[in-house]
Amino acid sequence: GSRHVFGVVEETSVGIVIDSMRYGDGKSFLKSFQHDLVHWIEEQISALGKVNLIWCGENGFSEWRESVSKPNVTSLCDWVEERVQQSHVENGSLSRDRTIVTDAVSRAGRDSGAQAIYLITSGKFLQSE
Repeated sequence: GSRHVFGVVEETSVGIVIDSMRYGDGKSFLKSFQHDLVHWIEEQISALGKVNLIWCGENGFSEWRESVSKPNVTSLCDWVEERVQQSHVENGSLSRDRTIVTDAVSRAGRDSGAQAIYLITSGKFLQSE
């Protein structure tokens, strides 16, 4: 299950930053990443009280911040699927702002209710140019 991929979430309120700008082998990898994220949300995140999920893409970041409930979990899974589709279309340009992820982690850290911040990346890190 998701515990083998992401570990165990023990907190009740978390910030999650997802860096989707560095995915591996194209669309099939991104779909697998999406499947794992949705499974994690359904299996573990759904049991939390509050989540602030920040998705980092080529054009900046977008945020989903809600108390967790069954309808919200469905909405969050749909939101993640939309972000994955956008990431596949956007990806390819390496001339992006390299501070997007740092800014997103900083934003997640400003949430005084978050007990932990998770940084999830979907693939390889870029080497310095």
